[in-house]
Amino acid sequence: MKKVITIILSVVLLLSISAFFILETPLFYTSEETGDFTIGVNELGNKCFVCTCKFTEVHDEYTIIIPDDYNNIPITQFGGAFGKGAPAPFMVDIADFYMNAPEDSEFDSVYSKTLIESDFKFTIENVLFNISIGKNIKKIERISLDEYYPHINEDETITFYHPVVKINCSEDNEYFYSKDGKLYDKKTDKLIDFPYASKEGLKEFTSEKTFSYDNKYYAIQTVEETEDVSNIIVSVYTTENDEFVASFSPARAMDFWGICWEKDSYNIWIQSSDIGIYCYKLDENNWILDESLELPDYIKTRYDELEM
Repeated sequence: MKKVITIILSVVLLLSISAFFILETPLFYTSEETGDFTIGVNELGNKCFVCTCKFTEVHDEYTIIIPDDYNNIPITQFGGAFGKGAPAPFMVDIADFYMNAPEDSEFDSVYSKTLIESDFKFTIENVLFNISIGKNIKKIERISLDEYYPHINEDETITFYHPVVKINCSEDNEYFYSKDGKLYDKKTDKLIDFPYASKEGLKEFTSEKTFSYDNKYYAIQTVEETEDVSNIIVSVYTTENDEFVASFSPARAMDFWGICWEKDSYNIWIQSSDIGIYCYKLDENNWILDESLELPDYIKTRYDELEM
């Protein structure tokens, strides 16, 4: 009798493992095209994931409505894997609209946040995507939206087009909720990592190359290595002819969160995880720490996100 029970339990365990394998393994996913989307479909597991979203026309802003299902199979996650390959991210395909460099150009590729290290002049223009998420999404497996698409302008300057998102999540979703255009985990209230659009009129801290309010100056941030510690160096140049103006070291690299220019002066605000938020004010041709200044209410900090 014990032997029979052992055999039955072994069979049940084997069936459970097999069922899990069917539900989770990438080998059971196939790639399907529907409308603007590429969908990963697991018919045996009765689940799908959404990856590429492609547009055929240029818009000032875009709307993406994630379907609840594909052929009556629930779409339950962003990104996933087909076969033995690496997970395919959820992404928007806008390269054909904005990238125009010849194949042998350094600008014939998508850039990441390493723009901070670039030695050429450029501007960044955000492209807004309004994303609606339905009730069935349970998991954010992988996304790839925080990228910069270079476009060569007629005057040979470079504009990088950067996707930013506002998210609206269905109230019927059991795993996520949205607030002020951002997505949060329902259990932990943790902010999900997307490149979010700023609220109208707000300025944000950034670790990228950034320009003063009148484009007279730009600042880049680099890391200076020493034997004991790595420090951030903020260097300011004139936009017109790339002349060096001044530099200062506001924080250790491990604590640094970014800088932000004021919208009507040359004050540069710093955000650091150990010191907090403080300002360097232009005094003749140098930026000097001025602890007496108060942060303008239009500058958004990372603390604002943590408190939401």
